[in-house]
Amino acid sequence: MAIPVVFISSTCEDLEKTGYRKVARDAAIGAGFFPEMKEYWQAKDNPPLAECLDRVDKANLLIVIVAYRFGWVPDGQPEKDPEQRKSITWLECETAKESGKDILAFLVDEDQQWPAELREEYELSRAVQENRLTPELGEDIQWRVNRLKEFKAWLNNRAIRATFTTPEDLRGRIESALLTWRQDKPMGEEPPPRKSDPGDYLRLLREETSHIDIRGLQVESGRAYRFPIDDLYIPLTTTLAGKPEVTGTKKRRGKQAQLDAPQRNRIKLHHALKNRKLVILGDPGTGKTTFLRRIAFGLCNSRLGIDTATTAETLGLDKASFPVLIRISELVDHIESCSGLKQGEPHIKKSPEWLPHFLVTTSGDKEAGLDQDFFKGIIKKGLAVVLLDGLDETPTREQRECIAELVTEAARHFGNSRFVVTSRPPAFEGKAILPDFKQVRIDPLEDEAVEGFLLRWCQKLFLGSERQAQEHHDALLKAIRSRIEIRRMARNPVMLTALAVVHWHEKRLPEQRADLYESIITWLSRSRERRAGRLPADICINRLQELALAMQNHPDGRQVQVPRRWAAEKIAPEWPKGFEQSERQRIQIAETFLGEEEMDSGIVVRRGDDIRFWHLMFQEFLSARAIGARNENEQSEILFMSPEKPNVYLPEWREVVLLLAGVLHKQGHRKVDGFISAILEQIHDRSALAEQAHCVGLLGAIVQDLTALNYQPTDPRYKDLLEMVMAIFDPQKTRGMDIKSIIMVAETVGQAGDPRFLGQALEENWISIATGQFLMGAQKDDPAKPNYDPDAFDDESPIHQVKLDSYQISRYPVTVTEYRRFVEAGAYEDKTLWDAGGFGDWQIPKDWEEQIEHGNRPVVGVSWFEAKAYTAWMDGRLPTEAEWEYAARGSEGRRYPWGDAKPNTSLANYYYGKGGSPENLTPVGIYPRGATPEGLMDMAGNVWEWMENWYDKDEDARSLRGGSWLNYEYDLRCSCRLRYSPDNRDVNVGFRVVRSQS
Repeated sequence: MAIPVVFISSTCEDLEKTGYRKVARDAAIGAGFFPEMKEYWQAKDNPPLAECLDRVDKANLLIVIVAYRFGWVPDGQPEKDPEQRKSITWLECETAKESGKDILAFLVDEDQQWPAELREEYELSRAVQENRLTPELGEDIQWRVNRLKEFKAWLNNRAIRATFTTPEDLRGRIESALLTWRQDKPMGEEPPPRKSDPGDYLRLLREETSHIDIRGLQVESGRAYRFPIDDLYIPLTTTLAGKPEVTGTKKRRGKQAQLDAPQRNRIKLHHALKNRKLVILGDPGTGKTTFLRRIAFGLCNSRLGIDTATTAETLGLDKASFPVLIRISELVDHIESCSGLKQGEPHIKKSPEWLPHFLVTTSGDKEAGLDQDFFKGIIKKGLAVVLLDGLDETPTREQRECIAELVTEAARHFGNSRFVVTSRPPAFEGKAILPDFKQVRIDPLEDEAVEGFLLRWCQKLFLGSERQAQEHHDALLKAIRSRIEIRRMARNPVMLTALAVVHWHEKRLPEQRADLYESIITWLSRSRERRAGRLPADICINRLQELALAMQNHPDGRQVQVPRRWAAEKIAPEWPKGFEQSERQRIQIAETFLGEEEMDSGIVVRRGDDIRFWHLMFQEFLSARAIGARNENEQSEILFMSPEKPNVYLPEWREVVLLLAGVLHKQGHRKVDGFISAILEQIHDRSALAEQAHCVGLLGAIVQDLTALNYQPTDPRYKDLLEMVMAIFDPQKTRGMDIKSIIMVAETVGQAGDPRFLGQALEENWISIATGQFLMGAQKDDPAKPNYDPDAFDDESPIHQVKLDSYQISRYPVTVTEYRRFVEAGAYEDKTLWDAGGFGDWQIPKDWEEQIEHGNRPVVGVSWFEAKAYTAWMDGRLPTEAEWEYAARGSEGRRYPWGDAKPNTSLANYYYGKGGSPENLTPVGIYPRGATPEGLMDMAGNVWEWMENWYDKDEDARSLRGGSWLNYEYDLRCSCRLRYSPDNRDVNVGFRVVRSQS
């Protein structure tokens, strides 16, 4: 059926400024109506009277909100007596009544406090104070007050009346009244077929994407709290590796460009839409789906003429393309159910023709009246943005690979439209990769985004009360900042929202992720207990966790959406058999339960005849909860007994396994010990390094996830296995392994606790450089002269002799683990360490919550002043450029730390384009073939390193050496220099330490 249209009428100078018109709009959307408001179609304050009344005439019903203002009185009214002129609001209501439309009137409660400045009488008192009161003004105000009373009296006999107090009270009353109206006033018979009209499709898509449902916020209502999507949307960012700008082939960039060169290329995610083929990768809850919904919503607004000014600014698109939003799991189901059944359907499952076939089927269900030729034409002509959500939610690997081929071919076949795909990273591998698509990964939220969301959240909860909003904001922000683990959770949009909901109810926040999910699920399910005849919350959760596990452990692989009947059959055994209940009756009871659960808590939602969990994380947590409730033999059978590959190692089971550890910890740390021992049983000494690394990776993630609980495994095999995996840093044992596998293993070692940076091993990380002399710098003018380098820049000359006394330099750049000791020792508050400056300017490195997840990466996001303070704390200093270059190139004058051979993927982490670049920081020491003869690691690539000295005599910038993961090979040369402002803190700048020879 077409969406019913409700015209919202009210005075604007008072009710728009105080947010009442906006909550009326939100209530209409929440009840499934399309709100018709002048804000959508008229930029002027007072639109033409005829246009307003025409819009009223086309609507299905009218809502009018009345307070203490009469409002705008249009000219040209037909009344003979000027005293009987009516306001625009009155005229709109009159038009609705004359055409037989219902009027739902909402009048402010007379006992409700109302700002004096929003009453008609206020102008009178202000005129007295400003000494401009005239008889004419007094008469006009008296007339308006009297006419307002007459209008309210008119409404008494011609409208369904209700009173309201606060904006939230109005919202609830409007939504309830509209839902009642819709039940009492069915929209009539099926309309006859009509010519394709994309307007209906766009309005439907707009309504579907216009809001964010916050489950569990208002338990009493049993419904989700619905916010307009733009009110709570969090701007997402991504970090790109940009190519350095060069003039000619060998010329150094200009002075200012040198100052700015190493800065991170963090951009708003929507700017990545400039790529015609784009894959957006993100962990669970990072906002992938909401991002696509907001793009679709904005494009619908532009195409419908509601808001035509924000396409470029907000969406990153140069034109208002036609939005096409597809959930990939629904596309897969459509292909599986339709393939081979009828003529006219695509012959193979990988055909791009399935896209218009799917769209016409779903749009037909929604009464849009569009055919395949329409969708095929609009995509083929390059007029569309095709948004494909959830590649990771395909049930099986084979289906995921099939869809990847379909999308790849569609992007080629429909070569002018944009294609945007989202996926979790673990699913985007092997044959499921889209080869010609630009890949970007969603960054964790920055502090500004977190605080901005919380501020808007509190303002919406306490609309009209700035004091209450500010008090709640301060308490919530304090709770989130109280612990590093919680701050890290808050970097994820869904987790941030969950934290806000839980804090709203409990005035506190749980310490561990599994506890947080438990709180969320509990609050959602408790809404059932407030309805007569509903199951208690704990029984409700137990039923749903069995469904979650059945879907997760489906014989055909994890399912994220299943037939409603299948779901009922799986949980029917949870109801005890009665004397008069057959199995069929229990299945019917289970189906009723699922329907009630969708309405009550919303943990599960309907998709046609299918059912799914509202968010995949709910399915994963409840699956973990169900496994945790079983005995050890049953747990082992679920996790380890798969004939092909144990579930415990599958990407789609990773979150379940991590959450299971948290669930088991609530039963006692010995339960986690047993779980880890069971995983270790699967690995033996003869296992390949890759298999050992996979196991350590899983265990390291478990330990990391339990950081807040101070858990450490007791099984000695864990440390033994960790030591075996340290072979990843041996160039001989890793020969033949691809760099991505090496990085994965090294990251795991960092999460588990890299032995290279613990205890006595720290002293082994110093390299002694003997007294000596060398030729410093490089020149490109004469191949016959020393230190010739065709890539040399002017600032590397002149060549000059340098003699140095012996010193020691750290083997690796300072790691996150090492710098964390500095932070936790309170060094940022110790003024004696900050003689070089910068004291009090910072409290932690930039993006610190994200960095501490990667203990053996170089610390970044630190200024030169912070680096200096650290070296003082270590009784050392930063290296001078001469010391650094001598250590890197030796007395023989190597071009690169390893020699003169050009860089490649086995020697350093730098920007070497497609086909192998990590495009991010990597753990230190994973390029042993790129070490100096003395054993210094990462002197080229990974991070630029702060130097002790000024770049030049101007003393406005410090020097950097070594190149980074964002730079090309010519920046990795030992003589290459870069200038940088000492207070900059960036993603590719770190440092190492020098100390006197002891």
